[in-house]
Amino acid sequence: MQKNTNLNSKILTLAESIVPDIIYRSKLTGIKEVPNWESHLEYDFSKDIPVSHDSYYIDFGSRNTGKFMHIMQELYPDYNIIDSGHYYYPKTGYMGWHTNSNNLVNEFTLYIVMVSHSLDTNKEMTLLQTMTT
Repeated sequence: MQKNTNLNSKILTLAESIVPDIIYRSKLTGIKEVPNWESHLEYDFSKDIPVSHDSYYIDFGSRNTGKFMHIMQELYPDYNIIDSGHYYYPKTGYMGWHTNSNNLVNEFTLYIVMVSHSLDTNKEMTLLQTMTT
């Protein structure tokens, strides 16, 4: 348990050091407001949709997130870790429903998500793991 707590602390520290740059670069790209963004999330969840075709996010690339790879490999030494998604969701950003069913290589998918409830306080790092079949 101590090892995971230490690694989670490393992830949080690293995320807090790179997020300001990601937000800054995203603002340079141009962030838009999506009116009624919630309506884009209304799906029939029983349908198999391999890839979302309805989303709004800014892909910031692996330049910063690659720094997490050694920590992920330490957390999951028996798995081949693939760094694949690098998304910043602005205020009205979203990812539409999808199942990733076209990705038959992975046994599971791990998301590193940093949630900021305000611009400068209450930052929380959460590791979310979802099983895929």
